[in-house]
Amino acid sequence: MRKGSKLTDEQRRKISESMKGKTPKNIELLISKAHKFQKGMTTWNKNMKVDRTKFPTMGHFNKNTEETKKKISEATKKAMANPDVRKKLRDSHKGKRLSEEHKKKIGLGLRGHKISEETRQKISLANKGKSVSEETIKRLRLPHLGKPSARKGTRASSETLRKLSESHKGLPSARKGAHLSEEERRIVREATKLAMANPEIRRKISEAQTGEKSRFWKGGISFLPYSSDWTRALKKAIRKRDNYTCQICGKWEEKCSVHHIDYNKKNCNPENLIALCRSCHTKTNMDREKWKSFFKNLRPPNPN
Repeated sequence: MRKGSKLTDEQRRKISESMKGKTPKNIELLISKAHKFQKGMTTWNKNMKVDRTKFPTMGHFNKNTEETKKKISEATKKAMANPDVRKKLRDSHKGKRLSEEHKKKIGLGLRGHKISEETRQKISLANKGKSVSEETIKRLRLPHLGKPSARKGTRASSETLRKLSESHKGLPSARKGAHLSEEERRIVREATKLAMANPEIRRKISEAQTGEKSRFWKGGISFLPYSSDWTRALKKAIRKRDNYTCQICGKWEEKCSVHHIDYNKKNCNPENLIALCRSCHTKTNMDREKWKSFFKNLRPPNPN
């Protein structure tokens, strides 16, 4: 072949077909020689800028056709299905870390880049049903141990929170059935104590749980008046009758609450009243039918 001459598409196709499934015996040796030869060399086009007005389709700007993309995708999937290929890729990247300059360049290159909805859907479908192994989770955590979070001090926008909420609707909790370790419990306790020491946080929690926002809201029935029989003397008599002891948990409390078993404020019959500690009295605001049944079995009605 003459120097400078180019192969035709037909010739390229024939060479490609003839080489399919064939691998030179000394391929590893050739690769190692090429690496040694190129070591320390600088690429001829480093720091060069291409005039895109003259070369609009040069390099990565030359987009592949849909057919080519499909072929590349199928070939990649086939290769990644091979455990040996995956192992070689892992081993080749083991111990290698990107320099700060390299990370900065990648960050600048991706700045302003947005993933299309179509691509997002494809990624979502590809990952659906896949679960990350414990080994992978540990491997991902190791490089970040002892380092501050990249998102520390940042807050997700209301739009992002809304999207996250919608995407998780109807799905079971990721931690459902999981039990916290003693160390995790300690961390949660300390974080809660620290948060609750802040008056501003306490005020916000209070506002978020007041009135109609409260999960105990029953349409404002707590504002309904008691009957004239509801007196301090009656409450004191009920406490004394029940020995100042909570009839659910057995805790002794001098100023325990007096609870209406049928939740009717007008019914102040002593048989309808029971002594409860503050904690248990709060619990009885939920699942009222369950508690009615519980108290009925606990204290059967007096036949007289």
